[in-house]
Amino acid sequence: MKPVDTAIAWPFTEESDWINSAKGDSNHLLYARNTPAPIVTELEQRIANMEGADYGLAFSSGMAAIFATLMTLLKPGAKIVALDALYGGTFSLLHHVFPTWGVDCQLVRTPSELFKEIEQGCDIVYLETPSNPMLVEVDIAATSALAKKSNALLICDNTVATPFTQNPIKHGADIVVHSATKFLGGHMDALAGVVCCSAKHRDLIHQHRELIGSVLAPQAAQLISRGLESFELRMSRATDNAAHLAAWLNNHPNVTQVFHPSINEPTKRSTLRRSVALLSFELKNRAAVSHFLKRCDSLTLASTLGATHTLIGLPETTSHVECTVEERKALGIPEGLVRVSVGIERIEQLLARFDHALEF
Repeated sequence: MKPVDTAIAWPFTEESDWINSAKGDSNHLLYARNTPAPIVTELEQRIANMEGADYGLAFSSGMAAIFATLMTLLKPGAKIVALDALYGGTFSLLHHVFPTWGVDCQLVRTPSELFKEIEQGCDIVYLETPSNPMLVEVDIAATSALAKKSNALLICDNTVATPFTQNPIKHGADIVVHSATKFLGGHMDALAGVVCCSAKHRDLIHQHRELIGSVLAPQAAQLISRGLESFELRMSRATDNAAHLAAWLNNHPNVTQVFHPSINEPTKRSTLRRSVALLSFELKNRAAVSHFLKRCDSLTLASTLGATHTLIGLPETTSHVECTVEERKALGIPEGLVRVSVGIERIEQLLARFDHALEF
């Protein structure tokens, strides 16, 4: 990889250029929090193109991208509706943080309840489809049609599906958010988030990113850019592996249930072009989970997803670590749930490792 310019401010030779840049009337790079390094803006446009969006904005993490987007668009008195099948950090924002700011946050359990809330009127609809870790799918096109009737914006978290398998904007979403830390980066070595949107929303969210100071660092942008070079190859192998593993787990006597689009009852209008590289499965109880983890000597236990090797996680240590035991139970997350971010290993090798770990 070529060297990255890591400067946080760039010199000026003319006072007029300096003043114009400070006013935003010049393309000259002023200060990294205001005008990111070229490698960051290149990454932003690259991911925006992958999602079919006009613009991208890169952040220091996925949660920074989600928070800045919601903070920009939600005002006191506004109403946002979402399924409660959300990443735990997003759930905590909508359940604990934004209500204290005077925002009406309606979290519902089923798509039919979601549609009813949208029809009653709202300002923002938020989807995470498929969701982490339960792989719940929502019809993006149908949701978008209802949102437009209510003059509401539709925001979609596409972290799990990735643009390899789904493009929400093509199905009516207004804004797409990503934890680029995961499958886009793909190597478990860089934190990043991305928002893909129109020019209208880009300017507003950019302003809040500047004030918060959550712009992506150039070193991290370089690592995410490197990950994108192998993105399609990685995702092709990982999604195939996930479908094979899901089918194998679905027939294992010690597995109670498997959660994956290839196993789940499909939605009538699923927007997935192919399956995803994340799955979860349920064991009979928490003691069985502990036994399984002890036998995972050739599988990696980690609090992330989207690496080239397969990662094992639990909701209480990964997706819903911010939530209490009671909240996870209320969200319908089984205590015996194990999340699997499937990697690019040989499938025979992967199945042998799970066969060993599931020997009870």
